[in-house]
This record gives sequence, C-alpha cells and structure tokens, in this order.
Amino acid sequence: MRPLDRLGRGLRTPFLQGAAVYVLFLLVSLVARRAAPAAPLLAGAAAVTLYSVTGPLALAMAPSFWRPLLSTLGTWLGLFVAVAATCEKMMGRVGDDAMVFLGAFMVFPVALLGAGAVRLALRRRRAAAPPPGIQ
Repeated sequence: MRPLDRLGRGLRTPFLQGAAVYVLFLLVSLVARRAAPAAPLLAGAAAVTLYSVTGPLALAMAPSFWRPLLSTLGTWLGLFVAVAATCEKMMGRVGDDAMVFLGAFMVFPVALLGAGAVRLALRRRRAAAPPPGIQ
C-alpha cells in the first residue's frame, strides 16, 4: 500500500481528521497572528466549522454507523474545547468574541442529520436492489 493511500485511509477516521484540522488551525493561527490579533479566533472558528462538515461526511461513508458516530461526537467536542482553549491562550481573554464559534455549533447537528439521511438512503437502495445475477 502506498503512503498516500494510508494517509487517505487514516483521514477517514474521526480522530485523525480532528488532529489534522487542529494542526492546520495551529499553523494558520501562528502565522496569521502577526498580521491580525483576532486571527487565531477566526482560524479556530473556521477549523471547527471545517470539522463540523468533514466529520459527518466521513461518517456517511463509513462501513458502520454507531461507533464512528460516537467517535465523531467525541472528536468534535474535544476539538471544540481544544481550539477554544488555544485561542484563549494566544489572545488572552476572548470574552464575547467567542460567539464566532456559534456557526460551527449550529452546523454540526445539521450535518449529522444529513449523514444519517444519506446512510438511510443508501441502506434502502441496497435493500431494494435485486441480488446479483437476478434480472
């Protein structure tokens, strides 16, 4: 198996996706902090929103549903807390500016419902399809 195939397969797991998003957030916020003091907060909101979309997308295509769902929920919560704490450490007291995280907080449940709907539709399609060899 080629290294890029392993990387792609690994990024389908919720924890590694969350870790990759957190590392990307750290890199962007450390570089952009010099240009704008509020950059870590905006980068953090973008990172959590990115995972709020990509986590459920990977969940919709996972072979099983419930275990990856719990893993996605735990990873999202851990990423949310880690990014908020990192922003607090980089900027000092964040206060009301933390409201930028509300977008991610609202996107995640909708994306999870969408992943569940996709799973249900795929399951029904497989159940309605005739077995191979029968026309």
